[in-house]
Amino acid sequence: MSFQNKIMFTYSIFILAILLTLGVCFYIYNANLFQKNAEGNLKELASKTSQQLDACVKEMDNMSVEIIADKDIIDALRSLSLDSASYSESDFVRFSDNIQKTVAISAIFKSSIYRASIFNKDGYFISSNTYDELSGRIKEKIRILPWIEKTRTEGGSKFLVVPHIDDWNSTNLVHVFSLARIINDPGKEIGIVEIQQNVKKLSQICDIKTTTVTKVVVIDNSNEIVYTNATLTKSYLEFYKQLAYIHGDLILHLTVPGSDTSEIISRHLSEYTGWTVLISQNKKDLLYPLQLTRNIIFLSGIAIILITLLFLYIFARYLTLPIKKLKETMETTNIENLPELVTVKSENNEIQALNLSYQKMRERLKKAIDHEIHSRSMQLKAHFNALQAQINPHFIYNMLGVLANMGDESCNDEISETCCNLAKMLRYSTSSVYANTTLREEIEHAGIYLSLMKKRHEHNLEYCIEIDEDMMDLNLPKLIIQPIVENSINHGFNDFSGVMKIEIKGRLLDDCWQISIMDNGSGFKPEHQQTLKDDINCYIQNLVSGKDSHELSIGGMGLISTFARLFLLYGNTLRFEIKNNESGGACILLGGVRSAPNDKY
Repeated sequence: MSFQNKIMFTYSIFILAILLTLGVCFYIYNANLFQKNAEGNLKELASKTSQQLDACVKEMDNMSVEIIADKDIIDALRSLSLDSASYSESDFVRFSDNIQKTVAISAIFKSSIYRASIFNKDGYFISSNTYDELSGRIKEKIRILPWIEKTRTEGGSKFLVVPHIDDWNSTNLVHVFSLARIINDPGKEIGIVEIQQNVKKLSQICDIKTTTVTKVVVIDNSNEIVYTNATLTKSYLEFYKQLAYIHGDLILHLTVPGSDTSEIISRHLSEYTGWTVLISQNKKDLLYPLQLTRNIIFLSGIAIILITLLFLYIFARYLTLPIKKLKETMETTNIENLPELVTVKSENNEIQALNLSYQKMRERLKKAIDHEIHSRSMQLKAHFNALQAQINPHFIYNMLGVLANMGDESCNDEISETCCNLAKMLRYSTSSVYANTTLREEIEHAGIYLSLMKKRHEHNLEYCIEIDEDMMDLNLPKLIIQPIVENSINHGFNDFSGVMKIEIKGRLLDDCWQISIMDNGSGFKPEHQQTLKDDINCYIQNLVSGKDSHELSIGGMGLISTFARLFLLYGNTLRFEIKNNESGGACILLGGVRSAPNDKY
């Protein structure tokens, strides 16, 4: 993916994440707010609806009480209930005109009342509205109507009859709901009063005007449906009936069984009527305006993203053009044009800084390549000098082999051993296949050299080699130990009389290695010691600056050559000390990090 595409992709993801986060937070916050407002509204609606129903029923109840309190009505009903009635039916009819007028006047004042009726179990019936005048039919109805028996069980308290067709007028079928009371004379029932109200009154009370579909269900204390403003299935009706058993006024969030409809339901129970008012709203309908707003915002956000992406594409193309040019320059960079000055024009400070950093990197790379070329030239020079030192090695090897055979034939093992050791030394020192070797081979070569010197100096030379076995596989340039030992024997014992002693010791200190080569000779003179240190510092400076340095040769190697070859391998981690022992004699200390850098020599 290109840098330009990465910018566009990152921006798209960032903006989309912000848009989704804000949209989700906005939706959740407003959805909760909508639900809380809906809960509050539904709770208030349920309470007000219940209060209006209570007021309607109370109006009916007050009228029933007023009728029962009328003395003439009570006296007439009491007389009709006597076994030896002083009132006959004709007397009741005579009184009924006056009673009917009283009931009708009360019904007129209670303008919302549909019918007020008074009757007894013997079939005597008076009503404020038209009714079937066949007494036999009325008496039969009084006997079989179920709500009349339920009214008797209330013992004089009001009984509310759920909506039904008017029982007293078979020609005009009107849906009514009613309130009934038993009229008791001390000790016995003398009549029943019924106050009817048209069901339309319930519709007027429960008809709630809202922007969403609102269901209203009224259930009495017998779990019968009093009123509902919607056509409900049997499962819905059973669902709402179950809610009527819950005590208290509640706000419920429920899913209707057998459907995926989730509703917010407010429940209010009237202590006066015993009716439970349930008002519900579909959550989906409630949140529809919010969902519409959410969709509009989302589509607007998508449009904004598309417009800004187009702008970002143009801007990113302009911004990344210098980077593309710099990329092309990097791809065409090689060792021939490395020193050239490269300039990428841009008004962007970061691009200019990147160009400057790239130019500095080219300069550092040029210096590193020059340094590497210089190091390789020194390596080639050292190998060339080594090759010059090889004076027909195969001829010398053959001659040493002839001398060894002659020693064996003359039974002189010492001559044979000496020739073999000389052949090994010559082979080791003149072989140029590998520039580096292990400390094990280097110590073996130094040991062979000391054994040859021992044959020459006999008891005047003693040597000791002590090296930790763990450091025997250490990587070193070839011919490091033996030339130092050779310099010690050839130059370290001038003006010295006594037994020459050479010690080679090696040990590991944590992650570092250390080799010391010591003798008991004359040691370094101060001016010679300082000259060697100055030459070493000069060599390092010349190597860093790329100038030519001391020649490296295999034959006649000195301390500077030894240091140079070690420095090329270990760099600044090398430890190279030239000093005198406190007890006399010289000491050359070599050291470095155990995990040496990559071989550069």
